[in-house]
Amino acid sequence: MNQPGKSSRAVPKSFLTHSQRSEPRSIQQRFSLNQITTYRSTFEEDLQQLAKSSLSSIGLWTNKLIDLDPSQVAAQIACADLNVSSVSFVGGFTGSMGATYREALDEAFDTLFLAAAVKAHSVVVAPGARGKYTANHERKLVCSAIRELAMLAAELDINLAVLPMKAEFAGRWTDLHSFDAAMDVVDRVDHPRVGVAFDSFHLLDDKMLARLPEIADDIMHVQISDRVRRARDEYARFAPGEGNLPLLEMIRALEQANYEGYFDIQVWSNELWQQSPAEIVQRCDEWVRSVTVEESVPTETMVV
Repeated sequence: MNQPGKSSRAVPKSFLTHSQRSEPRSIQQRFSLNQITTYRSTFEEDLQQLAKSSLSSIGLWTNKLIDLDPSQVAAQIACADLNVSSVSFVGGFTGSMGATYREALDEAFDTLFLAAAVKAHSVVVAPGARGKYTANHERKLVCSAIRELAMLAAELDINLAVLPMKAEFAGRWTDLHSFDAAMDVVDRVDHPRVGVAFDSFHLLDDKMLARLPEIADDIMHVQISDRVRRARDEYARFAPGEGNLPLLEMIRALEQANYEGYFDIQVWSNELWQQSPAEIVQRCDEWVRSVTVEESVPTETMVV
């Protein structure tokens, strides 16, 4: 078993891109907008709004695709000339989402076939809260499910990104509340198609920023939202650039560590969702433009 943050493979996990998308991609092309961020719009409306922006990639949310056939989704994405960074979410293997283990796994298999149809880079895994299980039983159950998924993912040329979340926000989603907890699952599964989904809201602080060069090889997918600390130790999510997280420093550290996966803007925010999807896309697009312009300037000339 590997030590947390140490990959047994010479090739970083984020390099495992779909064979038809394996050509080098600029950092501009590796920013995507997740459909959760535009919560109030439909799949078709998201495609229309992205067509008006400079963003060339999208993160799919299965809740917006329920009534659509995978071939229909793939055709519309191809017509829009978009890359797919990720499909969110599969999981709930512990029963915390109301499905049995087998039901959750079958649904995850279906999602992997969808991800293959749209040539997605990764599928994000939220394993489920512990529920009635002991910690040991829960971990074995989750690892067993992800191993099964990894075998199919390898055949379909898809990656799996295991998502840890802050305990106070995890609810039914997961019992993994830190990067190292997610890495414990990744190490136990021990499959090259399985890595960690690094969510800036849940994981990024000064200590994790310092660790990024060490752990970048184990990061399969990056989710971006900003954060502001409020009274009574509550946190609110914000669009990137509108909080106080060191997002630019995070991106720079990952780039320098040869991370080549996506940066998926995924903001869960009732405040943000009150705005029109068009305005949300515009704000995120403006931030991406500012980041990519700054990243094109040599580091020694930057003013941070």
